[in-house]
Amino acid sequence: METKAIVAFRYDDYHARLDSRDEPKDEIERRFLGIFAEHEAPLSVGVVPRYANQFPLAEDAEKLDLLRTHMASGRVWAALHGYTHQSFAPQGVRNSEFAGVPPEHQFERLRSGKAMLEEWLGRRVVTFIPPWNTYDGVTVAALAKLGFTALSADLSQAAVAPPIAALPHTCGFRELRSTVRWLARRAGLGVVVCMFHHFSFTESPYTAARAYGRTRLAELGDLLDWCRGQAGVELMTLGSAAERVGEALRDGRVDAARERWQLVFSWRRVPVIGRVLRWLWAPRALVEPAAWARGNRLLRLVQRLGGSPGRGPHAG
Repeated sequence: METKAIVAFRYDDYHARLDSRDEPKDEIERRFLGIFAEHEAPLSVGVVPRYANQFPLAEDAEKLDLLRTHMASGRVWAALHGYTHQSFAPQGVRNSEFAGVPPEHQFERLRSGKAMLEEWLGRRVVTFIPPWNTYDGVTVAALAKLGFTALSADLSQAAVAPPIAALPHTCGFRELRSTVRWLARRAGLGVVVCMFHHFSFTESPYTAARAYGRTRLAELGDLLDWCRGQAGVELMTLGSAAERVGEALRDGRVDAARERWQLVFSWRRVPVIGRVLRWLWAPRALVEPAAWARGNRLLRLVQRLGGSPGRGPHAG
């Protein structure tokens, strides 16, 4: 059976417990990790070694043991999700632990974080998930020197170069079924990175769940089974996907998807139209560049005829 879609699940923000207010987050993590294990589905977990520079994961035996237990199956792999998940970006710039930070500081944070996770978990760490999905060219160069092979951010960020493979997140739980169905109807291979946080579940009591909590934990197992049951669909970790299709992803498909995302995002301030475009046109998988070319040309034409959203007559 020809592989039509590779699906990688990515969880962000696994770290030591801060205080009792983290208990609901910890419970959600225990539950979804158990669901992934029960349904034998691969998962990449973005781990912060020293959250806020004061909570080393090694000092939270319960959280560290939980991660080790699930990694023992071979289906769960840890990715470095920054070092402290603190923003050092210049004022007025999007939050980032790395973008704009001096090269020596970036290198040391990446080196220290990687070394800590590998010591604590006993496994190689080859995947990087930047906090706030932000990084720069200095970050990519440091990752290459340190032996990383995969970088998963989002489609707003700049391209990477070999030996690093770019695997930006493309959708969430809610869009996954329709994305996989779309890939099944077309020729060629598509790559989907489904990203989520603890507040992506309706059971989360955190404020962010009001906007992002659209999936019940009880639905997760059914979704994983559905994905595994689709002909031509393979579930992988980010690292495995980079190893399998890293070279194929350098055919321009990431750049084409990034251009589509930027064109759609430029309409975000336009009432109704911006939301409709985002739902209908935002790229939800990495497919061959030609798949986006026609739509990208159409969006550019509309922009030229109607003025640039945010600056022209449609500005909110």
